Amino acid sequence: MKNHFPGTECLNQLKLIANVVGSMSDADIGFINNPKSCRYIKSLPYTADVPLANLYHDANPLAIDLLQKMLVFYPSKRISVTEAVQHRYMSTLYNPSANRPAEVPIDLDINENLGEDTIREMIWKEILYYHPEANVYDPLLVLISASTLACNYKNLQLFSCGRSLVSS
Repeated sequence: MKNHFPGTECLNQLKLIANVVGSMSDADIGFINNPKSCRYIKSLPYTADVPLANLYHDANPLAIDLLQKMLVFYPSKRISVTEAVQHRYMSTLYNPSANRPAEVPIDLDINENLGEDTIREMIWKEILYYHPEANVYDPLLVLISASTLACNYKNLQLFSCGRSLVSS
């Protein structure tokens, strides 16, 4: 799986996204609270959007349609999760009687002030709960800085958040 937005940092990531979805209007960036990011986006040269079929030549047209609806910069204009799972491309995977959308917002009881490292660690532990085989012991891991070590597991790149990937 190829990452089409391999940004080196936040502002670079915005530039890469704009190169695919096209230049953003003032209305598109109205939800951004960071003035530096807004100025940066406005300073980018005009770019037309790239048809996703040009990036994914062999993709199913329904997949392209769903992806196009997901890659909308302004969050409130983006397809909702419910609409996405009900999209025709997902018809063979989604069973409305078995997977009904929640009728009320779900309170995950998560402290919103958690730091990035803590959230990454929580995600890593959740993955290990369902895929314990991903926690492979390798004596060389002790010699490598865990914060720079990427674990490529089933096309998903995860970083260990500065903690050892080795079981304690």
